[in-house]
Amino acid sequence: KLIVKALFNRFKVGVSTNSWFVANYDPNILRLFSYIQLSVESFNPKISDEYRGDGFFYKLKSAVKCLKNIEVPFGFNITLTTDNCTRIEEEINAACEMGANQVTLSRMVPLGAGVRIIEKCISKQELEFAMNRALHYLVKNKFKIEFNDGLWFAYCKSVFDEKGFSYKGPSFGGCTADRHISILPSGDVMTCRRLD
Repeated sequence: KLIVKALFNRFKVGVSTNSWFVANYDPNILRLFSYIQLSVESFNPKISDEYRGDGFFYKLKSAVKCLKNIEVPFGFNITLTTDNCTRIEEEINAACEMGANQVTLSRMVPLGAGVRIIEKCISKQELEFAMNRALHYLVKNKFKIEFNDGLWFAYCKSVFDEKGFSYKGPSFGGCTADRHISILPSGDVMTCRRLD
């Protein structure tokens, strides 16, 4: 109902999902979306399944195949963790090889499934390392990368302000409560899942 109402009001509708059921949806429903973002921690099947459950990586590949077949644009939201922050370029390369037209990088936050794996949240130093590598990748490869969360913006602002010049580069997600909603597994709708 939310999608139909948004489309009726001429909104573009995108969705960010964990991939589990994408391939099960009617292709005509999936074509309503202007963009679908698939969340993942790693393109290594073993690591991916450790985070999201046995069989997740197979579901992710099925979702990608489905979206390619029906020509719906898609990308990946790679959640930074202690398992991938030192090899972020490898993960972005894997996303490109799977056909993504964009990658968004986010921090793992200790909410939802993140609560049980809180030790996988990255430190400030790991964030800085991953950010520097991702910016290097972006400049070198001209691939669209977005950096989600206010912390990314704060990090960049402090780094570039210290050097005495303003930064004009990739887009930073920042707070999305003004243009996104989160539908939790319980069915609750929130403007931001981090307010839970």
